[in-house]
Amino acid sequence: MNKKRYLWNHKLNHLKSHEVVYLNEKGKTIFGTALSNSMENNPYHEKTFEYYNAFCVGEAVIYLKTMDYFLLEFKQTNKNNSSIIIK
Repeated sequence: MNKKRYLWNHKLNHLKSHEVVYLNEKGKTIFGTALSNSMENNPYHEKTFEYYNAFCVGEAVIYLKTMDYFLLEFKQTNKNNSSIIIK
């Protein structure tokens, strides 16, 4: 039997470098930045801004994808420059 996992998010969009996307138990798409085994215990470290702005989004049932905002921003900023090499 698989344990339930819960997706958490926070309200500080400027601190998000990525988000993971799951389907919840009802088949709805949910977005978040941290997974936890609890819908009550905040998974963010208590000395962070995320901790005080966190909320449980719902049960994370089926993983869909990860959206990397840093990489997306880099690609959009440099889409006309083909000479950039990341090592």
